[in-house]
Amino acid sequence: MTDYCNKEILLQSLVICITFYYDPERITYLRTIIHHYIGIASKTHIYIVTNTSNYKYIELSLVDLPDNIFFEFITPSGIGHPFLLTWTHREILRSVATSGKASHFLYTEDDLLLGYSNILPSCSKFTYPVKP
Repeated sequence: MTDYCNKEILLQSLVICITFYYDPERITYLRTIIHHYIGIASKTHIYIVTNTSNYKYIELSLVDLPDNIFFEFITPSGIGHPFLLTWTHREILRSVATSGKASHFLYTEDDLLLGYSNILPSCSKFTYPVKP
């Protein structure tokens, strides 16, 4: 999937919270999802909420990202079941909203592929590829 939106329209700063249930075979999905966020904001801070504290393999898959994308890994404790990882984003949202450090917040999961035109539906300058 390719986004064909004019990328001259950027968000000022975007905080993204991604719930990622760790499975080594799913790291490529996470990488693809994150690569679709390139160019959306002048500054992007991504929180990866995961059930593992061994971030080495996740970090290695994300080394080629631009310098304006920052990461923070969160492994919540005492949540009871890994399926409850999704609720951790509420505290992150509360923190971001009260600090004023970001102009936009996005919560997503490791199986949702969103791109520029999904995040900025008001983008008015679309250029679609010309079919031969």
